[in-house]
Amino acid sequence: MSLDPTSAVSNLESLQVKDDLFKNVKCFVTGTLDPKITKLLKDGGVSMSKFMDFCSHLICGANYDENDITEAGELYEIPSVTEAWVVASVRLGRLASTKAYFPLKTGIFCGLRFSATQIDTRDLRRLYAVLTFHGGTFSSRLDRKTTHLVCGSARGPAYSKALTCGTGVHIVTPDWVADCLKSSSIKPVAVYHPRLLREQRR
Repeated sequence: MSLDPTSAVSNLESLQVKDDLFKNVKCFVTGTLDPKITKLLKDGGVSMSKFMDFCSHLICGANYDENDITEAGELYEIPSVTEAWVVASVRLGRLASTKAYFPLKTGIFCGLRFSATQIDTRDLRRLYAVLTFHGGTFSSRLDRKTTHLVCGSARGPAYSKALTCGTGVHIVTPDWVADCLKSSSIKPVAVYHPRLLREQRR
């Protein structure tokens, strides 16, 4: 079954948080949190502080201050995490590891923004986890900021829309992601276009 990425990745309204999930978390926020993230934290019993001392986590929203991250790590020795850590924790039903959600990433996909289409539920979740773990960002919709559309097959409205974007959006198969990770480098995209899958099957 194919899944709309919106429901798998970005639809925060459908997430149910345990009322004590964040009860042992005392956080300081830098930047601006999405209101839905704030609600998840509060519903999970978080304590929010206006001061960093005695906090357990620094949570980074949009336009966060890198100086806060440095201070949290060097002065207070507390982990800094992105909003994605909150979502991952809610999905897991326990606090996720903080290492994968450090905001100052230098991963292989850092600076790249992905969207996906024609990929089933389990593979889409795995793809989201791999791309964000290695520094990329993921959007439920193809938009002007999208750099790569990962396609399971050469069809569908998102694929058709990406074709009209010219060189603005690179269209690749999931194999491109896997091969980039294997080589620890960004591979050329031309040989990973999903239309080649169709040609190989002929």
